Amino acid sequence: MFSRRGNGEGTVFFNTRRKKWIAKLTMPDGSRPERSAATKAQARMLLTELEKHRDSFTVTSPHREYVYLADYAQTWLESVVKLQRAPATFCNYKLTINKHIAPYLGDWLLENLNAQNVTDWLRILRESEVGERTRQNAYAILRACLEHAVKNDRLLDENPLNYVDKPRHEREEILPFTIEEARKILGYFESHRLGAAVEIAFRIGLRQGELFGLKRQDVDLKGKTLRITRQACEVGGKIVWKNPKSKAGIRTIELDQDCVDAFIRREAVAMAEGLRSCEILFPSRSGNVMRRSNFGHRHWAPCLRKLGIEHRGFHHVRHTAATMMLSSGVSVATVARVIGHSKPSTTIDIYGHCMPLEGRAAVASISRRIHESG
Repeated sequence: MFSRRGNGEGTVFFNTRRKKWIAKLTMPDGSRPERSAATKAQARMLLTELEKHRDSFTVTSPHREYVYLADYAQTWLESVVKLQRAPATFCNYKLTINKHIAPYLGDWLLENLNAQNVTDWLRILRESEVGERTRQNAYAILRACLEHAVKNDRLLDENPLNYVDKPRHEREEILPFTIEEARKILGYFESHRLGAAVEIAFRIGLRQGELFGLKRQDVDLKGKTLRITRQACEVGGKIVWKNPKSKAGIRTIELDQDCVDAFIRREAVAMAEGLRSCEILFPSRSGNVMRRSNFGHRHWAPCLRKLGIEHRGFHHVRHTAATMMLSSGVSVATVARVIGHSKPSTTIDIYGHCMPLEGRAAVASISRRIHESG
């Protein structure tokens, strides 16, 4: 015989329709705050948090609307983010809110949300093995959302995230390919239809979106230059054209003869494929923009597996180009201009360990003189 669950008691169960684990409380006023999770273990953690803060679900200020975080976040997405930010940013915010914020904090009334709730949420994400970068991103999005609630909608007196430290994120380890590995990869792609794209990436360190966003009009073979003005980004299954990451990303790169020869070989491939009239320089076989996901799964990963090279994303080709230029003695300012960094200091910050000893010594001496003059 089943007994009715008492006030303040909680339960964890699997909702077959939503395909989520649900943590739910039964409150004295008849309300049943709940949160959803992907696993039973996460739902149990959420139930513990609900029970710990059960009083917050019934104590509200009479002068404020009953606005739940999940509802407010969706309104903010549609009325603010979608109108003011790039499509890729909107998709990123929406995915993060729906996956990492709303399931854990969505049932809290805005005015009852406090720093302890946010701290508990970040801890649960960490214990659920959500990556550092993802947690940092979720924190930033929640902070922006609640800041809008404070300054624009006056639903909060202050942002509770003001009292919670931002999760730390360690910069991704730079794992450039060795000279020997680069030679093997270029050899693998020598007769490949996208071989010229891989060679150009190794030689001048284009971002993947810049590489697959190149159009024929961007290349001047006689003048031996390449103009970068756009990126082709894959957002929500669709290709979106974007500007480079910064003003410095819009740049003209001088090409050596090897790069020119690579573009000439690409023209021959386009002729053979019947794609000579396609404006995209490195398209898919159908003449559309090459999707980075397709390139990675169908071409890049199989290459590394066959060659027995430790898997790294294609963006490590960019790192390889930058580190090779620096280790060969090319000036930091030149490398920054070629790869599209807004400041040489960014290049030093990321690749400084790859500079020759004399280059690092020169930078260090400048730093000492600056500090001494201060």
